[in-house]
Amino acid sequence: MQSPCKSAYQVFRNVVTDFGADNTGRTDASRAIQNAIDGTVLLGDATNPPTLKAVANFPSGQHIIYAKDPVQPGTNNFYIAIKNLIIDSTDVDKDTTISHIDWTVSQATQLTNIVFNMPNFSTGHAGVTVALNYPPYPDPSGFNSAIISNDLTFNGGATGMILNGQQFVLKGMSFNRCNTGIRANGFNFVVHNSSFADCTTGIDAHGVLGSLTVLDTTGTNIGTLYAPGKPEKQFEDGEFLTAERGSTLTIGGNNYFTMKPPTYQEFPTDQVINIKTITNLPVRGDGSTDDTANINSILLQSVGKVVYFPAGTYMVTDSVIIPPGSRIIGDAFASAISAASSSKFFNPNAPTAMVKLGNPGDVGIGQIVDMLFTVSDVFPGCKLLEVNMAGNKPGDVGIWNSHFRIGGAAGSKVKTVCSTTPDKCMAAWGMIHLTSTSSAYIENMWGWTADHDLDGGPDSVPEAPIIAVGRGALIEATLGTWLVGTAMEHNTLYQYNFYAAVNVCIVFQQSETPYWQGPNGFQLAPAPWTDFLIPSDPTFNNCGSEDAQCRMAWFELVNGSHDIVLYGGCVWVFFNGGVGHSCDMCQQNAIGISKSTSTYLYGTNVKAIENIIISDDVDIALRSENDGSFPTGGVVAAYLFNSNKA
Repeated sequence: MQSPCKSAYQVFRNVVTDFGADNTGRTDASRAIQNAIDGTVLLGDATNPPTLKAVANFPSGQHIIYAKDPVQPGTNNFYIAIKNLIIDSTDVDKDTTISHIDWTVSQATQLTNIVFNMPNFSTGHAGVTVALNYPPYPDPSGFNSAIISNDLTFNGGATGMILNGQQFVLKGMSFNRCNTGIRANGFNFVVHNSSFADCTTGIDAHGVLGSLTVLDTTGTNIGTLYAPGKPEKQFEDGEFLTAERGSTLTIGGNNYFTMKPPTYQEFPTDQVINIKTITNLPVRGDGSTDDTANINSILLQSVGKVVYFPAGTYMVTDSVIIPPGSRIIGDAFASAISAASSSKFFNPNAPTAMVKLGNPGDVGIGQIVDMLFTVSDVFPGCKLLEVNMAGNKPGDVGIWNSHFRIGGAAGSKVKTVCSTTPDKCMAAWGMIHLTSTSSAYIENMWGWTADHDLDGGPDSVPEAPIIAVGRGALIEATLGTWLVGTAMEHNTLYQYNFYAAVNVCIVFQQSETPYWQGPNGFQLAPAPWTDFLIPSDPTFNNCGSEDAQCRMAWFELVNGSHDIVLYGGCVWVFFNGGVGHSCDMCQQNAIGISKSTSTYLYGTNVKAIENIIISDDVDIALRSENDGSFPTGGVVAAYLFNSNKA
């Protein structure tokens, strides 16, 4: 946030005490709540969630909450959250058309810990709706690109969720007494660790054009758990395939481990430390002061407690080291740790981690909730987050609703200088590195190298930014890794790289290549990182020297790894050579697997990419032979690497 705005901006807004909302249920509180909303987070008390209750004469055809910014298309609706609420429409006639939340939003959003109460088996009530307006329809405002919604409960209603969009992962959902639990329209859907009870239909998938993956999910007294998609799109009835599940990733060898985002409600207030209030260790979070030393000192002396980072930008010039026994929580989307100008972050041959979650070999608790990681300038030697720690049990080390943003926002020089060529804007070495000693559970993470400007204003570059972050997620972990609802976008060499990795469960991942790559683009990969590659990096020697469609970032690499399972992957290419330069067949290669075993991919979707999967330099799955998903797209239901079944 720009300095003139900071002093007048009220971060926390109590709708009752600050804005006069009546929480007794006797009078209308809607105007007071609306007056309080001038941001992106609607937050209830996790220990005693408040109820938003629609009156009996609530207008037909309306939403109780409209989450989408109406002046922006769905694909520009980032950094929005609603959590810890009860929404109730049981006083409204069951046949009235009413929806609780419109959720036409995209990445870095959070819809979690909400109960939707509706009349049982109504014909008009819906819990969550997502609009559908895809080009060539005249209004693209509903076009959206969501990642994850998690830990929601739907009681009653005609439909729990009406979802239209590119992709969704739904984790920890409970649908009870709904006519239909989920109505799905789009390309890639994953339903994980959920339940359906006393519903006529669990999932209506007639509108799924790509893949639907249902994982670790139960149905009780369901007329139809899954209403299948269009039969004319199926080449065959399919085959029942089973991937081995090792004990490392599962609970007792059965379901995969999952964990709700921590609220830390079990900690008394004297065990919650506001990092800005420690005597003799001032931490400013003002976007200019170097807070490195004092943050590290406070973290060391606060082991076993919860450390709260209030809204602000915390500038650091060296590694922030999070020791075992740490729990860190910020204000969602408003608490950012940012690399500041320092010799530590300039050398791409010797990158420095801006934040280290433990040192190599550390074992204990290390958790991060509701934080952002970014850079203030072009730092080719900055690795934003390095995870080294493992826990004594799954979930001890975890990251929830925490995201990376390189460029695209006010206050960063990346926004103003990255408008010419990629070699002038090697803004970061990489986003996240899970090292070989780590074991982490990660849920709801977006690694975004900006493809457009979020904030506008006079200091914006005239065109979309041209930013060359080297790497997305480098995973070398072997002790157990869970990636649930993650996305990495627009990084130069790759989005995901599993290098000598073992025991990894990925439940949904989404990615895009840099818009500045490809035919008529600015540089061919691995440029501008050609002189700074490490052994885990792709060299692109499989491509001709001038083959622009081949020399584009890999979406996923699996090298020298085993026991890797992916459920629901979506890899999209929209442009070659910059925003607006659309293409029908944009890129040659998506996923490369080599020297690996026991690698299982379920529900892989692509757009505008010819080779979906390459195995040890052999083209295994071609888009032209696996039509589906997006127009000019492809979908592979299951690929079991190093086996006879695909």
